[in-house]
Amino acid sequence: MTTLYGMYYVRGMLDAAKWPRKQGLLGREVINVTALNAVTGMAVDWGAALGAGRPNLAFKVLSSIFGELDQKEILSKLEAFSDIYKKELYPKLGDIGEKAPHEIIEPGRFKGELNDTISASILKNQQFMYEMENNFLWGLEFGLYNKKYYEAWYKKSIKGNEKLKPTYEKLGMQHESIMTLEEEYSNAEEMVNCYQQEMGTELPKEVPEFLLNYFRKLKVT
Repeated sequence: MTTLYGMYYVRGMLDAAKWPRKQGLLGREVINVTALNAVTGMAVDWGAALGAGRPNLAFKVLSSIFGELDQKEILSKLEAFSDIYKKELYPKLGDIGEKAPHEIIEPGRFKGELNDTISASILKNQQFMYEMENNFLWGLEFGLYNKKYYEAWYKKSIKGNEKLKPTYEKLGMQHESIMTLEEEYSNAEEMVNCYQQEMGTELPKEVPEFLLNYFRKLKVT
């Protein structure tokens, strides 16, 4: 995979939270491991939002991720995900909407090295970049498979967030409401547009017919 959707999201969210930061006398650049684990999970949820809410765009993103592979290789990867989904992910769904996509997919978690931090050099590690893209890809495919589940989970998240409003107000803290479902879908789409602009890339104008046919069989399109 030559795309960096997952890495783009993770770096953007870490930058917004002002990570990495310099630590110690030597000014070593580090990342809080809790923040890192949180944003890697959020990258999965971004992919899921894109797959559930903007499937046509998701197909183009899939095409760009698999750009260098031939039809046989792409279908092989999709079948591998389908097999894992049926055997490992589907049994985790439980009651509809109870778990976030990242709680079902369970991307790898990172452990702190010193004071709950990890060296910022991990952001330049090729294996880490690959894992971030894979996390995003799994989220994307999960969203394509599970639109109803995603929407049920998101609506429950909104209700749960609103219940916290009185508590925030008592503490004198600002409470930010979660975006509506359609706003979340639009935000997911906008992030893809920002990626294309900043990376100087373009999505394919058309999705290969074999890819559409594959998902038609799953009743996704």
